Formats: sequence, C-alpha cells, structure tokens
Amino acid sequence: MLIIQSLRKTRLLKQMKFKRHYLPIVLILLVASALRFYKFAELPFTADEFSTVFRLHYDSLSDVIQIGMKELDNHPIGTQVFYYYYTHLFGEGEMAVKLPIILFGIFSVFMVFRLGKRWFGSSSGLFAASFMAVLQYSIAQSEIARMYGFGIPFILLMVDFWDKMLHEKFSFKNAAFFVLFASLCIYTHYFALLFAAIVGLSGLFLVKKENFIKYVLAGIAIVLLFLPTLNIFLYQLSKGGIEGWLGPFTFFYFFTYISYVFHHSWFVAGVLLVPMLLFFTFKLNKEANRYRYLSLIWFLTPMLFGFIYSYYVNNVTHERVLYFSFPFLLLFLASFIRKVDLKREMAMVLSILLVGTVSLFVERNHYKLFVKHRFKMVAESLVEWEKEIGSNDVLSVKFTREKIDRYYNKKYNFQDTTAVYLNAKSDIKDFIHLLENSTQEYLYFGRADIIDQTFLQLALSYYPVMLKKSYTYAGEVYLLKRGIGQFEWPCISWNYLKTFEPTKEDQSKNLNGLISNETYFGTIDALLDTLIFSKNNFIELSMNMMSLDTIDGAMLVASIEKDGELLDWRGISVDQFIEKDSVFYEAMFTIPFPDIKYSDNCRIKFMLWNRQGASYCIQNFKLITRAGNPYIYGFIDKIPFDKSSYCLSD
Repeated sequence: MLIIQSLRKTRLLKQMKFKRHYLPIVLILLVASALRFYKFAELPFTADEFSTVFRLHYDSLSDVIQIGMKELDNHPIGTQVFYYYYTHLFGEGEMAVKLPIILFGIFSVFMVFRLGKRWFGSSSGLFAASFMAVLQYSIAQSEIARMYGFGIPFILLMVDFWDKMLHEKFSFKNAAFFVLFASLCIYTHYFALLFAAIVGLSGLFLVKKENFIKYVLAGIAIVLLFLPTLNIFLYQLSKGGIEGWLGPFTFFYFFTYISYVFHHSWFVAGVLLVPMLLFFTFKLNKEANRYRYLSLIWFLTPMLFGFIYSYYVNNVTHERVLYFSFPFLLLFLASFIRKVDLKREMAMVLSILLVGTVSLFVERNHYKLFVKHRFKMVAESLVEWEKEIGSNDVLSVKFTREKIDRYYNKKYNFQDTTAVYLNAKSDIKDFIHLLENSTQEYLYFGRADIIDQTFLQLALSYYPVMLKKSYTYAGEVYLLKRGIGQFEWPCISWNYLKTFEPTKEDQSKNLNGLISNETYFGTIDALLDTLIFSKNNFIELSMNMMSLDTIDGAMLVASIEKDGELLDWRGISVDQFIEKDSVFYEAMFTIPFPDIKYSDNCRIKFMLWNRQGASYCIQNFKLITRAGNPYIYGFIDKIPFDKSSYCLSD
C-alpha cells in the first residue's frame, strides 16, 4: 500500500513539475495577447490597410489580381486573395480585418519560443519569446493587416519543418509542409521569398548526402508552385523595381533600425543585456552553434540584399520588410543564454515583460499614438471640435486622401460641406486665393500626408488665433480662428527681426521701406546648432515686400553647408504671394528640419535671391525657430521626453 501511495505521489509530483514548466510560456502568451488586443475595438486602418480594402472592390477575383495587384501594386497576390474571400464572409470592418493578423502575431511568439527551445534550450526560447511579446516592433506588425504580419508565421513554420526535415526525419510529411509554407512565403511578400530562398540554399550545405536529391526535388516543387504568378512578378519588376516609394537610402539606417527595435531605450537594452551577462555562455554543443550562426546569417543576409538593391535600384529598406528576418536576431541573442532553473527563468521572463510593457506605454506611447492614426485623426478631430465650439462655420482644409476622409465621414455620419482637399502638388497661390476669399470664422487645418509647412504658416497669417491642436505620427491638426494681430508660436528658441528704413530718396517716393535690386539681400549666416534645439524644429522665414518691376523671379532661400560642402538647398518663389499689384505682401517660407540631413557644426544661410535684378521695396525680414510635431517620425524615431519644449500638455 505504501509503495502504491509512493508511486502515486511521485507521479503527481512529476505532473506538477511538468505543468509548472509551462508557466513562463503561458505567461508570455497571455501578455502577448493582452498587448495585441488592448484597445482592439479602437484600432484604425492605416493607409496600407485602406489600400488593401479599397483594392478588393472589383467585380471578380481576376480583376483584383490583374488590376488591383499587377497594375496598381508591387507585392505578391497572396494577402489580397485571402482578404477577397475573408471579407466576403466577415466584412470589411477594422476589427474583422485585423483579427487574423493579431492571432498570427500571438502564434508567432509561440513559434519563436518553440524554435529557441529546440535549438538552444527552454531558457533561450523564453528569452526570445519574451521580447517578441512586448516589443513595439512586433506588436505593431501584429496590428496592421498587411503581408508583413502574415508572412512571419509562414516563415517560422517553414523553418520549423525545414529543421525537422534536415535534422530529425526526412519524411514526406515534413518535406510537404516545408514546401507548403515556403510557397506561402513566396505568395506573401518578395522579401519573404528572398528569405525562403536563403533558407533553401542553406539546406544545400546541411542536408545529408542520402537525402540530397529529395531536398532538391522539394526545392523544385516550390519553384513550380511559384510559376503561376511569375508573370506578375516580372511585370512589377519591369515597372521600375520592387517598392521604390521610400526616400534616399543610407547605410546608417541599420543603426536606426536596431535602436528602434529596442525602443531607443537604455532600459530595454539593459533588460536585454543583463540576462545575457548573468546566464552567458559559449559552451554550446556543435549542433547549437550551427543554429547560432544560421540565425545570424538569416538575419543579416536579407538586410544585405536590401542594402545592395536599395543602393543600385530602389530603396526597399524599411522596418516592415526586415520584420521577416527579425525573429532570428532574437534567436541569435538568445543562443547565448544557458539553461537555468525555473525560478530564474521566471525572473528573467517577468523582468523582460515588465520593462518592455512599461517602455511600450511610457517611452513609446504606443497605444495613444497608434490609435490616433493620422487619417483617422484628421477626419475625427473636425467632427469633435465642431461639436465643442457649437458652430459649423468652419473652412475645412485637409492634406489627406479624399477617399479615406470620405470613408470616415460616412462612418461618423458627418457632412463636411466646406472640405478642400490639398496635396503635395497644390499651389500656394491658389491657397492664398482661398484664404483671401474665405468668409468662415474658423479654419480647420489637418494634414495626414506630406505637405510644404509653408501652408500652415500662411493659414496662421489669416487665422492667427489657435484654439486647438493635436499631433500624432506624421499627422497634425489645428483649429484656428480669425483675430487681430499676428500669430506667435509659444515655443520659440530663436527670434530674429531686421527692419529696413527707407533712404531719403525712397521716402520721396512715399514708400515705407528700402528699395533694392541687389542680387543677394538680407543675408543671415549662422551656426545651425545655435538656432535649433531639436531635430523636429522648423524655421519660419517671412519678408514684407512689394514688387516695383514687371520682371520677377526672386526667391527666399536657405542653404546648409559644412566645410565648404553644400548639404541642403531649398527656396520658394516670392511671386506666389502676390495677390495685387503695387501692394505690400508677405512672402513666407518654412524650413522643415525633420526632412533635412545635417550634422554638427553646420552653417545655415538665409537670404532673398534676386535672380533677375528686379527692384523691390522691402520693409523687414523675420525668422523664428519653432517646435514642430515631436511625433512626426516617432513611429521609427525616438520620441522626445521634454514635452514642454513642444508646448505639449499631455
């Protein structure tokens, strides 16, 4: 009897121990789920998601593929085909569309753990999965219904079966699933295709001799499954290359990317390094070392290909395409974690989850800014603010995409009768004419797309009372009102005003200003570091002047130089600001430092460049440095903590 009880007790203890070892990964998955479903009902569509949904509105799947994808896009067809059928069943609402990608994101956390545990041990798997659970990078890609979040589970499953096929059992089942998930990668994104090719080529050096032919046949099967869409790939390539919508490529992006991945945070970096130092080891067996090197190669090689393609063809290097190989950076780092007991594993997991979550909310402000997406904010703020002021006497000027804005107006049952939609190609002279002839008491100025910030400077010259403003990633909105006097930004770090007194000869012509036909007038030369306090600053120039000639062509210009090398030059024609002849007007120009590449010890010059030698009467030349949107590129860049410098109360 005692023997039986002892056996039962031993079995129970083993079962309890077995279940306790599940606690860390269960906790990780619970946190991963909570962070991805937090504010789920408020998550808006991004511009790319709107693109996905709008390109479903064709008469047939064939049109979706041939027009929506082949002609209008530069990605494989897999995600679009999936959503074509999925939305027919579950609708096109934000929650319905985002649900699969969120579930894929949670599953990917588990797959990172699974690979890490098999390759390096459970402690390593938990280390990698913990970061995958709480980093903004992986959470954001789990909340945006695009091919990036779709591709990551396919990649992890492909590697899982690739590993089983090569190092456990080369069975038909493992080979078939490897082919299946590799093909799904190919149909998801061309960088996922690249990654699948890198994994496949890696296997040629690792497969056993007796399985070499079988492995090659599996690769041929993958190629054959890609052939149906080869013509789409070649056509998209012929249009000028994959992607191509990004700005100029720079090799420094790698450092920005790594910093962004870990929240630009010393706290997150610390919780990354401390477990590695505490549980650090090089004493891994040969099999584990192989996976360590593979993880590093698989992370770096797609990036290297991206850099080369970006340098010679089109810039394709951005954080979303690099997400396909990102888990293997975590697995590489996790490979240095040695196996520890359950208590230490729990301490490590809790530390990473806690610090990562706090950083996500405090340092990255993820949910507040992500929920307040720029297109949604531009549409929603007008609806809310009109209710607050109790008036619809508002001229609505929106730098946004009209189709998206009308989507939200329909959703909110809101009639925006005065809406004027502008874009990067809009003419300043037309905008001045609009403001000159407006009768509304209020001006709503919202931007969700790239604009010349001179438009805002102009808007504030006609509507100088700022009632409200709000910022988010790459977007900002203002509610302005008519008033007396000039608008003054409350956050100015540098202010310059030069007035020009008329000569006796000018006075005799009854002109209150200095007449000049100099080629360069009012030149200011200063050390840039003394003028701005943040990368997000703007410098506003303005000159009160009147044209005295029939010839024109003068420009307000600014140039940045270092050691005699011109780093940046930009200008604006003053002719755009002339509304009436023989009348003083204010020419304006805003210089956006978030968009300018510069370094320390640069000099900046401002001037009126009178290219044609025309005569102008000039009253003054004004410059200020003002705070800009601190979140303008905050999705990738670091978000500043010093909110007082940006006149932010929240």
